[in-house]
Amino acid sequence: MKAAGYSTSGFFWPRRFQGRRVKERVMRRRWLKQPGRSLHELQRQKLSRDALLLKLGAAKAEAGRAYRLVEVHVPKAQEPVSAETFAFSLRKEKLRVAMRSRGHP
Repeated sequence: MKAAGYSTSGFFWPRRFQGRRVKERVMRRRWLKQPGRSLHELQRQKLSRDALLLKLGAAKAEAGRAYRLVEVHVPKAQEPVSAETFAFSLRKEKLRVAMRSRGHP
């Protein structure tokens, strides 16, 4: 049976900090989900390229620094907006670095 307050590594965490650690993890996850949520929403909308670029700028401002973890491909000047021309993906290496700097193992 494991003693209360000890982690698997043997480091002691006082009980009063347990709730705070959980809260910080939730806050980090919410921070990471923001850009994906707004980009998925943009992908579902039928927009012209100019309207897409405007909304993309607003989504970037709303997401803040978390936006740098996402790579976005926008259509060229004369291309229509479709699933093939407007796509985004997660930059996994940058995510790994960000998670380590924010206290994840």
